[in-house]
Amino acid sequence: MIGSTKIILGLVCALSLCAIAAAQSDQIPAQAQQKPVALVNARIYTAVPGQATIDRGYVIFDKGVITAVGAGDAPTLAAGCDKFDCAGFSVLPGFIHVGSQLGLV
Repeated sequence: MIGSTKIILGLVCALSLCAIAAAQSDQIPAQAQQKPVALVNARIYTAVPGQATIDRGYVIFDKGVITAVGAGDAPTLAAGCDKFDCAGFSVLPGFIHVGSQLGLV
């Protein structure tokens, strides 16, 4: 009797831990982009092989899609566009793992 109670209690604990682990999620959906965003004066690394780095450029995106990338001053921005001066910062394509030091060595 005591042995079967321990087995049942162990199974309940194991199933509870599995349920708790399955309920955890890092993926919280973000709100849809409300207005265009322009990153200006940034160093831009493109995903095009052989293309030089853009030292002082801009990236404009709207509704979650990149709409313009270029060198120099940004073109005329839409009304209500959020503009961020990124002087001294770099913009890289793709997903970046923040905890990784790959590329820094």
